[in-house]
Amino acid sequence: MARDLAAFAEFLDRAAQLGVAITPFARRHGLTPEDAYAIQKAVVERRLARGERRVGQKMGFTSVAMRQQMGVREANCGWLTDAMAQAPDQPLSLAPLIHPRAEPEVAVRLGRDLTGDESADALAAAVAAYAPAIEVVDSRMFEYRFDWLDNVADNSSSAAFVTGAWHPAPFAVGDLAVRLYLDDALVEQGRSTAVEGHPLAALAVGARLAQRLGWPLKAGDIILTGGITKAPRIMPGVTVRAEFDGLGTARLLTAP
Repeated sequence: MARDLAAFAEFLDRAAQLGVAITPFARRHGLTPEDAYAIQKAVVERRLARGERRVGQKMGFTSVAMRQQMGVREANCGWLTDAMAQAPDQPLSLAPLIHPRAEPEVAVRLGRDLTGDESADALAAAVAAYAPAIEVVDSRMFEYRFDWLDNVADNSSSAAFVTGAWHPAPFAVGDLAVRLYLDDALVEQGRSTAVEGHPLAALAVGARLAQRLGWPLKAGDIILTGGITKAPRIMPGVTVRAEFDGLGTARLLTAP
């Protein structure tokens, strides 16, 4: 990796550790998509070097709602580590985060390795289980303003995630009604068709990206298939609840 890309990775990693926002830099420095993904990988590798373990992938901007909210035109991916996984009964401290938001998502757990070249049937057969999930996203960019390249470099705004109960595959997740609550207030609603038409279509995009980026998806990996609705800001002391008709509920507690 070029020395300047490594410096960008250190810059982003330090911003996340300190909980401080930085100015978007990708276009200003003429970065390419390949540069942005190289920075992303270096950011994640810094976390792994500190003892974290990669546990899966998160898809970003797989829905029209999220692309419109953030002004981007195509999906991307980032990576999940064990330090991002949140227990449903353990309050998440928002203090280290900058401007956290919550997204309801369909989570997938793989039972087989993927190459990225699977047919639709083979992809479905590779899934071991599905679960309702909430992802907490937190861009390191100032005022949550960034373009696609900045977001890629920033590991697709990854911060934390929680899943509800897992349901063994096969399970119909193609057209589920979804509602997102902050405490008891309904703030967003949509359907799982929002993510590339079907969560498995979003998984296919992720598998191809993972293969291209050199971290192919493996059995046991968890994949968050992308935010179904817009992502509202969350505050300390709130309970976030994502209800999926048929799939169940994911709940995230935030510390006061």
